[in-house]
Amino acid sequence: NSDKLLQDMKSESLLVINGSGHNPLVVTDTADIDRAVEAAVLLKGFNGGQDCAGPDAILVHAHIAKEFIEKFQLRFSMLKTGSFAAHDTIIGPIPRITELQKFAGIFHNNRDDIISGGVIDFRRGIVEPTVIVRGIERYPNYNELYGPVAIIHPYKTDEDLSYYFQDFDGKYNANRMY
Repeated sequence: NSDKLLQDMKSESLLVINGSGHNPLVVTDTADIDRAVEAAVLLKGFNGGQDCAGPDAILVHAHIAKEFIEKFQLRFSMLKTGSFAAHDTIIGPIPRITELQKFAGIFHNNRDDIISGGVIDFRRGIVEPTVIVRGIERYPNYNELYGPVAIIHPYKTDEDLSYYFQDFDGKYNANRMY
Protein backbone atom coordinates (compact mmCIF):
# COMPACT_ATOMS: atom_id res chain seq x y z
CA ASN A 1 0.00 0.00 0.00
CA SER A 2 2.83 2.41 0.77
CA ASP A 3 4.23 2.01 -2.75
CA LYS A 4 0.85 3.03 -4.16
CA LEU A 5 0.66 6.05 -1.88
CA LEU A 6 4.20 7.15 -2.75
CA GLN A 7 3.30 7.32 -6.45
CA ASP A 8 0.64 9.97 -5.75
CA MET A 9 2.67 12.05 -3.29
CA LYS A 10 4.77 15.12 -4.00
CA SER A 11 8.46 14.27 -4.35
CA GLU A 12 9.50 16.22 -1.23
CA SER A 13 6.84 14.56 0.97
CA LEU A 14 7.63 12.23 3.83
CA LEU A 15 5.63 9.07 4.33
CA VAL A 16 5.93 7.22 7.63
CA ILE A 17 4.42 3.75 7.58
CA ASN A 18 3.98 0.99 10.11
CA GLY A 19 2.70 -2.16 8.51
CA SER A 20 3.08 -5.87 8.85
CA GLY A 21 6.49 -7.44 8.80
CA HIS A 22 9.05 -9.01 11.08
CA ASN A 23 11.30 -7.21 13.52
CA PRO A 24 14.55 -8.48 14.99
CA LEU A 25 15.98 -7.51 18.35
CA VAL A 26 19.76 -7.89 18.62
CA VAL A 27 21.41 -8.36 22.03
CA THR A 28 25.18 -8.06 21.72
CA ASP A 29 27.83 -9.55 23.99
CA THR A 30 28.40 -6.12 25.59
CA ALA A 31 24.75 -5.64 26.55
CA ASP A 32 23.62 -5.08 30.12
CA ILE A 33 21.79 -8.41 30.42
CA ASP A 34 19.23 -7.30 32.99
CA ARG A 35 18.29 -4.21 30.96
CA ALA A 36 18.17 -6.26 27.77
CA VAL A 37 15.86 -8.82 29.40
CA GLU A 38 13.56 -6.10 30.74
CA ALA A 39 13.39 -4.44 27.33
CA ALA A 40 12.77 -7.73 25.50
CA VAL A 41 9.99 -8.75 27.92
CA LEU A 42 8.39 -5.32 27.58
CA LEU A 43 8.61 -5.39 23.78
CA LYS A 44 7.43 -8.98 23.40
CA GLY A 45 4.66 -8.64 25.99
CA PHE A 46 3.38 -5.25 24.80
CA ASN A 47 -0.31 -5.46 23.82
CA GLY A 48 -0.29 -9.10 24.89
CA GLY A 49 2.31 -9.85 22.25
CA GLN A 50 -0.25 -8.85 19.63
CA ASP A 51 1.61 -5.87 18.26
CA CYS A 52 3.19 -5.38 14.84
CA ALA A 53 6.20 -3.66 16.38
CA GLY A 54 7.07 -6.55 18.72
CA PRO A 55 10.27 -8.48 18.02
CA ASP A 56 9.72 -11.62 15.97
CA ALA A 57 13.29 -12.83 16.42
CA ILE A 58 15.59 -12.14 19.35
CA LEU A 59 19.21 -12.56 18.27
CA VAL A 60 21.46 -13.01 21.32
CA HIS A 61 25.23 -13.33 21.36
CA ALA A 62 26.30 -16.80 22.54
CA HIS A 63 28.59 -15.29 25.17
CA ILE A 64 25.55 -14.07 27.16
CA ALA A 65 22.82 -16.29 25.67
CA LYS A 66 22.49 -18.76 28.55
CA GLU A 67 22.02 -16.06 31.18
CA PHE A 68 19.78 -13.96 28.93
CA ILE A 69 17.56 -16.91 28.02
CA GLU A 70 17.20 -18.06 31.64
CA LYS A 71 16.25 -14.58 32.86
CA PHE A 72 14.02 -13.83 29.88
CA GLN A 73 12.19 -17.15 30.14
CA LEU A 74 11.56 -16.65 33.86
CA ARG A 75 10.24 -13.07 33.46
CA PHE A 76 8.27 -13.79 30.28
CA SER A 77 6.52 -16.83 31.78
CA MET A 78 5.44 -14.73 34.76
CA LEU A 79 3.37 -12.34 32.64
CA LYS A 80 -0.23 -12.64 33.82
CA THR A 81 -2.54 -14.29 31.32
CA GLY A 82 -6.33 -14.13 31.21
CA SER A 83 -9.14 -11.80 30.32
CA PHE A 84 -8.28 -8.20 29.58
CA ALA A 85 -11.18 -7.31 31.92
CA ALA A 86 -8.67 -7.86 34.76
CA HIS A 87 -6.55 -4.71 35.02
CA ASP A 88 -3.29 -6.61 35.65
CA THR A 89 -3.58 -8.96 32.67
CA ILE A 90 -0.69 -8.64 30.23
CA ILE A 91 -1.36 -11.60 27.90
CA GLY A 92 -5.00 -11.78 26.89
CA PRO A 93 -7.11 -13.67 24.39
CA ILE A 94 -6.24 -13.79 20.73
CA PRO A 95 -9.58 -13.32 18.96
CA ARG A 96 -8.70 -14.79 15.55
CA ILE A 97 -8.82 -18.57 15.19
CA THR A 98 -6.37 -18.32 12.27
CA GLU A 99 -3.70 -16.93 14.63
CA LEU A 100 -4.31 -19.70 17.18
CA GLN A 101 -4.02 -22.30 14.42
CA LYS A 102 -0.82 -20.64 13.20
CA PHE A 103 0.67 -20.95 16.70
CA ALA A 104 -0.40 -24.60 16.88
CA GLY A 105 1.64 -25.21 13.72
CA ILE A 106 4.61 -23.24 15.07
CA PHE A 107 4.53 -25.21 18.32
CA HIS A 108 4.30 -28.52 16.47
CA ASN A 109 7.13 -27.64 14.07
CA ASN A 110 9.36 -26.35 16.88
CA ARG A 111 8.40 -28.82 19.63
CA ASP A 112 12.02 -29.87 20.22
CA ASP A 113 13.10 -26.23 20.71
CA ILE A 114 10.35 -25.03 23.09
CA ILE A 115 11.85 -24.36 26.52
CA SER A 116 8.69 -22.99 28.15
CA GLY A 117 5.04 -22.51 27.28
CA GLY A 118 3.82 -24.04 24.06
CA VAL A 119 0.26 -24.31 25.37
CA ILE A 120 -2.86 -22.97 23.66
CA ASP A 121 -6.21 -22.78 25.44
CA PHE A 122 -8.55 -22.71 22.44
CA ARG A 123 -11.61 -22.25 24.64
CA ARG A 124 -10.31 -18.98 26.12
CA GLY A 125 -8.15 -18.03 23.11
CA ILE A 126 -5.04 -17.81 25.30
CA VAL A 127 -1.53 -18.64 24.12
CA GLU A 128 0.77 -19.12 27.10
CA PRO A 129 3.96 -17.05 26.91
CA THR A 130 6.25 -19.33 24.94
CA VAL A 131 10.01 -19.33 24.43
CA ILE A 132 11.58 -21.19 21.51
CA VAL A 133 15.38 -21.34 21.22
CA ARG A 134 17.22 -22.45 18.11
CA GLY A 135 20.52 -21.42 16.58
CA ILE A 136 20.51 -18.56 14.09
CA GLU A 137 21.82 -20.87 11.36
CA ARG A 138 18.73 -23.10 11.76
CA TYR A 139 15.91 -21.34 9.94
CA PRO A 140 15.80 -17.88 11.46
CA ASN A 141 12.25 -16.69 12.08
CA TYR A 142 11.05 -14.22 9.45
CA ASN A 143 7.35 -14.57 10.21
CA GLU A 144 5.43 -11.93 12.09
CA LEU A 145 4.33 -13.43 15.39
CA TYR A 146 1.12 -11.82 16.53
CA GLY A 147 1.14 -13.26 20.03
CA PRO A 148 3.28 -14.03 23.08
CA VAL A 149 5.82 -16.27 21.39
CA ALA A 150 9.52 -15.38 21.54
CA ILE A 151 11.94 -17.09 19.19
CA ILE A 152 15.50 -16.62 20.42
CA HIS A 153 18.41 -17.27 18.08
CA PRO A 154 21.84 -17.40 19.75
CA TYR A 155 24.70 -16.37 17.46
CA LYS A 156 28.47 -16.78 17.97
CA THR A 157 30.02 -13.91 15.99
CA ASP A 158 28.80 -10.71 14.39
CA GLU A 159 29.36 -12.42 11.04
CA ASP A 160 26.74 -15.00 12.05
CA LEU A 161 24.13 -12.22 11.92
CA SER A 162 24.34 -12.56 8.15
CA TYR A 163 22.28 -15.76 8.52
CA TYR A 164 19.45 -13.42 9.44
CA PHE A 165 20.08 -10.10 7.73
CA GLN A 166 21.59 -11.34 4.47
CA ASP A 167 19.53 -14.45 3.96
CA PHE A 168 19.98 -16.06 0.56
CA ASP A 169 16.32 -16.62 -0.28
CA GLY A 170 15.33 -13.00 0.42
CA LYS A 171 12.85 -13.57 3.24
CA TYR A 172 14.39 -10.84 5.39
CA ASN A 173 14.26 -8.20 2.66
CA ALA A 174 10.79 -9.25 1.52
CA ASN A 175 9.25 -8.85 4.97
CA ARG A 176 11.47 -6.50 6.96
CA MET A 177 9.70 -3.84 8.91
CA TYR A 178 12.45 -1.75 10.50
